[in-house]
Amino acid sequence: MGFDGSATSPRRRTWCFTPRLPSGPSSDDDPHDLEEVRHLVGTHHLGVCLRVDEPYVYSLSDSRTLLEQLDAVGLPVDRADLVLDCGHLRDVREALAGLTGPLRHLRDHDWHSLTIAAGSFPGPEFFDGRPRERVLSIPRKEAALWTHVCRRWPGLGYGDYGVDHPGPPSDGLRPDPNLRYTSAGDWRFHRQPKDVKGGHGSFHRLCRSLLKSGDWPLEGPAFSWGDQQIALAACEAIGPGSGTQWKAYSMSHHFAVIVAVLDRVLPGTASAADVR
Repeated sequence: MGFDGSATSPRRRTWCFTPRLPSGPSSDDDPHDLEEVRHLVGTHHLGVCLRVDEPYVYSLSDSRTLLEQLDAVGLPVDRADLVLDCGHLRDVREALAGLTGPLRHLRDHDWHSLTIAAGSFPGPEFFDGRPRERVLSIPRKEAALWTHVCRRWPGLGYGDYGVDHPGPPSDGLRPDPNLRYTSAGDWRFHRQPKDVKGGHGSFHRLCRSLLKSGDWPLEGPAFSWGDQQIALAACEAIGPGSGTQWKAYSMSHHFAVIVAVLDRVLPGTASAADVR
């Protein structure tokens, strides 16, 4: 998960574990025994982060199981950050309906923070057989979900998977030069065909095209480290890099966009320190 925009200042150390749910993983599947968690949080004065994964998020009929496990590790609820991870988001309305029941009872407790997380960047199969548009708009469903959630239940934190698909990694094929460029409500997927001579020299052309587009931020290279690198690549001051670098530039821009959006919605609650 790429970003947790919850209001968790001052920063504190937490130990993350997946709670055992009646319909969820068995104790044999849980990598952290609760006694070990109890020892760690007691010895190092840690809080905890409870992450409930999809589909168990939507089947939380009450808060009792979570509270019992907090009691087992010796922590009050106000020292626990709770993340409801909706995983890959297919339908915003369905997810919103599924969260309604759990949030009714979860919000009755004084969690240190309560965050809704999801991701909707498509997997490789989304692009198979599509015309190879130079720029493709892809809706950010997790942004739409969080907007609806905040209207109904103000004060919840935001989390996402950045510019990655929440599922298994791709098969390792070398992609066309691309940038997954985040805006408030969409990704703008910029790409160029691979260099006919091999390598990824066309990434320079891709960056020049982005700088001339309406997607380039008004702040220019100052918007994020990633945008600085894109501007340098546009004038060929740095090499074209590889998929790893392209994703790093896109993630840096993504973090900057999310911080800016959250600061407009919840002034003073989002900062670079919340990016992790």
